[in-house]
Amino acid sequence: MKRSQLVTAMGVAAATVGGATALRRFGRKPSPRDVVRSHYAAIQTRDWVRLKTLTSNNVEYRDPDVEVRGREEMLSRAQQLESAFSDVSLQANIVGGNGHEAVAEWKYTGNHSAPMRLPDGTVIPPAGRRISVKGMSLFQVQDGVVTAEHTYWDNEALHSQLQAIGEKAAVEA
Repeated sequence: MKRSQLVTAMGVAAATVGGATALRRFGRKPSPRDVVRSHYAAIQTRDWVRLKTLTSNNVEYRDPDVEVRGREEMLSRAQQLESAFSDVSLQANIVGGNGHEAVAEWKYTGNHSAPMRLPDGTVIPPAGRRISVKGMSLFQVQDGVVTAEHTYWDNEALHSQLQAIGEKAAVEA
């Protein structure tokens, strides 16, 4: 069986929706859960091109430190957060949602291996130690793309881990 026949047989095809490529299953628009799963897969693999295709031009993004509007601004924030960490594990579980919404609980772990720039301009030097943070995200999805993402995590715990790592690195230097 040819690949194209196999893909058709599985009921999966790519389609362009609202200026973005979205996964279509069984001849229907992707559900918000499908889009969010693809979103997290793109972050896990740092596939910024794929993440861009899953995001609306005018996406609204919020986390404990920033609020931005626009695809490029959201991608810049994601890259800023990801650039400080290597050997990353992002475990996401879609726990709810209906209509145009999806809710995910997640756990992010990684080695703090590059400088971490905080929104206030503070730079925490890398120490090569692992951090771990749990959070939750609420997504709005329209026409197969994320139009809003509101992400929450324990910022005090994350900053405490980063400060402890930064203070240890400063003492060892």
